[in-house]
Amino acid sequence: MKKKVLYVERGIDEYGLYEGTQDAMKDLNVELSITLDPKDIEDCDGVIFPGGLPDVDPELYGEENQGSMNLDRTLDDEQMAMIDAAVKAKKPILAICRGMQLVNVYFGGTLIQDLENGTMHKYVPNENKLHDTVSISGTPFAIIYGDTGIVNSAHHQAVKKPGKGFKIGQVWLSGKLSPEQKKEWLEKIENDETLEIECKRTCIIEGMIHKELPIIMVQWHPELMEDDQILPYFLDV
Repeated sequence: MKKKVLYVERGIDEYGLYEGTQDAMKDLNVELSITLDPKDIEDCDGVIFPGGLPDVDPELYGEENQGSMNLDRTLDDEQMAMIDAAVKAKKPILAICRGMQLVNVYFGGTLIQDLENGTMHKYVPNENKLHDTVSISGTPFAIIYGDTGIVNSAHHQAVKKPGKGFKIGQVWLSGKLSPEQKKEWLEKIENDETLEIECKRTCIIEGMIHKELPIIMVQWHPELMEDDQILPYFLDV
């Protein structure tokens, strides 16, 4: 029997995010449905909160606008209701890019509103930006990708303070850091449960995992990378 996965969005986007997800789900023999109706949560096997626009309204995490763009509070609220239903039903969740940011805010986290000149991460039409990441030992990211992995980037916001219950699993560290500085960062991330990542040109959170609930989140776009293993992993948690 096919598994049923919900794609929490208004419709098909113009960036190929839904189409990429749909292709990946077909390969996994999964039925994908677009919805914003919390009633659909009960009968599904997993929920994907996708990337794309708009930015998350900073009012949701108690801040004034400091670079957030194309705000759409109605969509935020609709998707928040879906997060609430999925969390209460303990459904597997995969949150991607904006989806990761929104789920993080739901759990009380905050965001870096503008990476400013973070050119390595910023979205550019028709350009596939790739960069390396470091996996945190003992997390699914280390199991799936090993110590390091290559991901794609298309964002100007990122997680600053992780929401309650989340553990950082994957980060980008600037190539300008010395080996000793990288080691210091990784020790902080592994040992500080309340760490806020504010050095946006030095370290960016690329992946997180909830310590109790079946939630995995990535800042990048696995649906646009061929045969990425996060998608099948999320269905088996």
